[in-house]
This record gives sequence, C-alpha cells and structure tokens, in this order.
Amino acid sequence: MATYNLPNGGTVQTYRSARPYMAIEFVTRNAEGDTISTVHKNGQESLYMLASLRSADAIACRRKSSV
Repeated sequence: MATYNLPNGGTVQTYRSARPYMAIEFVTRNAEGDTISTVHKNGQESLYMLASLRSADAIACRRKSSV
C-alpha cells in the first residue's frame, strides 16, 4: 500500500486488488478523508496511473513546503 497526496488536499491510496491479473486498486479520498472513487487498473494502465500520482505527490509536497 502507498498513499499519494494531491495538490487539492485529497489523497490516493493504492492496494493490491483481490481481482485477478495483479490489478491495483486506486482509492481516491477528498481532503476530509471521504472516499470519492475506487478504480481497478492492471498492466500498463496501472504504470501510467502510478507515474501520474508520483508527479502529483511531488507537486503537493512542494506546495506544502513553500507555505
């Protein structure tokens, strides 16, 4: 499991999915911690999603450190 911060204050948590084919479950939460979406991705799609989340997390961390 990993947690990625979003610039809008929300987070995305990743979990190994119970679905077959090594899927990853992405759970998006708003700033208050409420779940707003759950998505399952596998293969190449999950790699693109993880790369985007790493970028968003880096932006969010830079914003927090500059405040």
